[in-house]
Amino acid sequence: MTPKEKDRFLPPIIVQVVLALQYLDTISFVHEKISLDNIMIRKDMAEIVPQVVITDLHLVSGVYKYSDSSIFLDSPLGGRSEKASYERGYRPPEDYDFSQLVDQRKRLSWMLGATIYAALTGHPPYGFAFSLNDVNPWTERKLSSVMLNLITWKQNSYPPITTSHNRPLLRLMETLMTCEADKRLTISRLDPTLLPELADSSDLKAKNKPGPLNETSPSLTVEYA
Repeated sequence: MTPKEKDRFLPPIIVQVVLALQYLDTISFVHEKISLDNIMIRKDMAEIVPQVVITDLHLVSGVYKYSDSSIFLDSPLGGRSEKASYERGYRPPEDYDFSQLVDQRKRLSWMLGATIYAALTGHPPYGFAFSLNDVNPWTERKLSSVMLNLITWKQNSYPPITTSHNRPLLRLMETLMTCEADKRLTISRLDPTLLPELADSSDLKAKNKPGPLNETSPSLTVEYA
């Protein structure tokens, strides 16, 4: 897919993903690890906009309509080996800081931002070194050092994206990948103008127009598998 095609097709796909994850949050659930590996596309020949299917439901956790946000606190994952390839390069900086617990909802925000980056570039923002003929994973020591430096510097150091000209998409990615966890918005607390702007940045429109979401909202065009 060319960069121009990505700028056209990714907005309605990401809108569907955000709406689905926001819906999970309204009923006190969170998907623990979002990446390109568990966002599938089902092309309906009758529709121009592909339908999103979010997989790996065993990674969804929470307590139905539970109001205590402490259920979303988790221990940092940086010291654990990746259980799947999609974890490397997608984890947030705080997963490498063992001095405090991690809010799974803010981890999800970062991972979705990293997923947008990977969709635009073909690789996650951190964790790998690239040459003309090879791709090599960073050592665990280097990965941990770089991610902890993001907390100190309070800004990202990933290679800039030069192929995309979709400002709403890039703005959403940058918002989700705020280095300071305490300043990073959960997906449900994003600026309400972000999704409509993203939807309007493409001539392809998802069936459901972005808007207020709660547990009584009509069924989304997103499936879970």
